[in-house]
Amino acid sequence: MRQRKKASLACISLLALLMILSIACKGKASDSQTGGPGFLGMSLPADFRPFDPTSPWNTKIPPNPPIDPYSKLIIARLKHACPTITGSFILWTVPLFVINAARSQKATVFIKGNNVNPILDPNETRVVTGVPIPEGVWPDPAEDGHMLLVDPLLMRSWSFTQAKRL
Repeated sequence: MRQRKKASLACISLLALLMILSIACKGKASDSQTGGPGFLGMSLPADFRPFDPTSPWNTKIPPNPPIDPYSKLIIARLKHACPTITGSFILWTVPLFVINAARSQKATVFIKGNNVNPILDPNETRVVTGVPIPEGVWPDPAEDGHMLLVDPLLMRSWSFTQAKRL
């Protein structure tokens, strides 16, 4: 009898954990309902490929590829500079939002800083209009203010740093 209760409790705990992980991976269940037009959620389709099929990111490495003559030196310097490579899923992550740009509210973005993308701001006015930012998306509240918007239908993305809603 006790083993059945323990097994039932373990199953309930596992289901609760799976629900929490599901919500954490997809965002709150209410996010997509309250996000407004154009906000599709926080998960890209499983078959989404962010780069052109011929880009280096989507090209298989051939068998026996040529190795850079400085490869050993580069690796040695990396090991010296950073003996242990680590990552943080808390400090340096970027909130990713999947959007439908056609249905999203359009915003005016004011650029601060020195790096202005000439494609977005060819006249260097530091003002970009018509950026699709639906309600319900938010930049990282930390000082870096990162935010990434991806429209899988258009195969376009908008990346922000030090973003703030005004």
